[in-house]
Amino acid sequence: MGFYTTLLLLLPSLVAAGKPSTQGCCFGTSTLKHGEVALSLPSCCLSLVCENGLIQKHFVGGPGASQCCEFDGLMYQNGSKLVAQCIPLVCVGGAWTPTQKIEECCKHCYLYNDPHIKTFDGYYYNWNGLCNYSLAQSDFSYTPEVGVYSTFQFCKGHASCLSQTTFKDNAHTVITIDCSSTTFDVIVNGDKYTVPQTGVANVQSSQGAQPVLTWRETDCIYFLGSSKLVIQHCPGRLHIWAYPSHTNHLDGLCGHFNFYEVDDFTDRHQHVYPLQSFPLAFPESWRTRHQVNTHCLHCNGCDAQTAVDPCQPAPLKEDLAQCQSLMNPIIGRDVELEPHVEACAWDLCMMRSTGATASQMSDWLIQLQIILQQIKLIFARTRDSWVPHGPPSSGTCSPGSSWMTNCNNCSCTSTGTLAACTKLLCILGYKHPLGTNSCKDGSWWMKDECNWCECVRGGAICTYSSCTASDSPLVPVCPFLACQANCTKTWNPDTGCSTCFCPTDNGPVTGIADPPIAPCLPIDCPRTCQVVVSAATNCPTCNCDCPIDPSTYLPLCPQDCSIIYTKNPETGCEECICDPEYQDYHPKSTLVYNCQDNELSCPEDCERVRNKDTGCVDCVCQ
Repeated sequence: MGFYTTLLLLLPSLVAAGKPSTQGCCFGTSTLKHGEVALSLPSCCLSLVCENGLIQKHFVGGPGASQCCEFDGLMYQNGSKLVAQCIPLVCVGGAWTPTQKIEECCKHCYLYNDPHIKTFDGYYYNWNGLCNYSLAQSDFSYTPEVGVYSTFQFCKGHASCLSQTTFKDNAHTVITIDCSSTTFDVIVNGDKYTVPQTGVANVQSSQGAQPVLTWRETDCIYFLGSSKLVIQHCPGRLHIWAYPSHTNHLDGLCGHFNFYEVDDFTDRHQHVYPLQSFPLAFPESWRTRHQVNTHCLHCNGCDAQTAVDPCQPAPLKEDLAQCQSLMNPIIGRDVELEPHVEACAWDLCMMRSTGATASQMSDWLIQLQIILQQIKLIFARTRDSWVPHGPPSSGTCSPGSSWMTNCNNCSCTSTGTLAACTKLLCILGYKHPLGTNSCKDGSWWMKDECNWCECVRGGAICTYSSCTASDSPLVPVCPFLACQANCTKTWNPDTGCSTCFCPTDNGPVTGIADPPIAPCLPIDCPRTCQVVVSAATNCPTCNCDCPIDPSTYLPLCPQDCSIIYTKNPETGCEECICDPEYQDYHPKSTLVYNCQDNELSCPEDCERVRNKDTGCVDCVCQ
């Protein structure tokens, strides 16, 4: 006899043993209030509920139903959606499954790195405190029923980074996350708990299941609570989503949540401070009484409205230009992400002040780009029905894709190979303008041998793996291939490599490629020659018979034409062709290659700027 069958047979005796009372029910060693769930059995869609002193059976979907899901004492049928939450979940075969959608009616607060903060109502500011602060709580007291708290520690010299975060979903559920941990272990009501590797689970402690659902997504952890707050914790950043029911009842470093930005800096005593980039009195008012460091129990000089910007002097113009060139192509049409550019320049300023090396700063810039990408994807999940693509299995780009590399446009052929890119000479510090497309939505392309990019809302979302073709599962390592005389070389879309296409008496078949030949030797061609692939050896060689412009050593191009290059399959030479779409974007362009850009010297207080009419670089003076 199964456990559930035995339990149902014993139910009448349990009810009798419970001594029915209008005040509640006894169930085992517990005393339940009216309406409280004694036990949930999602596999058979059954709940045992205390009603007027009696334990009553409640079925969802009628007797015989199965594969239900449970959350916060309520049962949901298979296929039902958990609504009134910022991330809807669907019950699939008795298990909750998160959707890619984030409800737009919810508001989103996040902080990252050292730290830069965006409030629920959309204001960006910086805070470098070194204590424990309330990020969002349900009232102005020191003991709110619901709250999210974070402790910060030193990083990058004068700045501070996340150290530990605590999520109080209700009076009986407190979850603590160590931000320096590389595991998925958290502390729930004092007990260690590991977030499962796959699927959505109820958070557990020694007291049993808690009304919080959790799951992993890459290196991030989600917590969805009965409080209608959702927390996403990732390395270097923290996100909080609040359901509209929290309007006017949520305060802290994430601001006063009421869809109105001006009063975001409401302190614990309900005093409203003016908005500014480096506040002091407002965030310091949100110190908690639970502090790890004793110096945080008192705050001398914290009544000043403004904190001192530790980046002195201001970020260099070169740093700002570098951040613009790296981040604007990611931002695309999401112009409200522009504050990330200034935050990037500020980070570089802080790193310079602490003597960071060029390599350390380069690594940090990559991390900033990854963080910006992840936040942009959150924007896409909130506003669009966006679903991420998996890694490409073959080819170098998606047919029909187009994107920009610096100031040059690239496109993809119908066979999934790179068609051509323009070869404009980009000016130093070129930045793609905000609010326009860096690429065509839905496009993807390989940016090197093992990393790829996808275009979302006009911005490029790319991977940053440190790998080579030999250890990349995405792009095959193709052998050098020599086909027999009666065979032709073609591209195999299943492998991404070349193959031999050989005719037979019974029709054409794809033959087996010959064994790889010896690796090609490096070559160094004169400037007046082009590198082509020899049909005999399948290796690069020098072709000095290709027509070129002697002043630029580039293929000859007609005037008033784009500079899209393609290879002539018969000669192997690069040739210039006219792209009919180019004139739509650059109707006045006349492409000239003998501009002598490198020889142009501009006076002080002047800037080298490309002239869109001539294609050359001119001096523009104030």
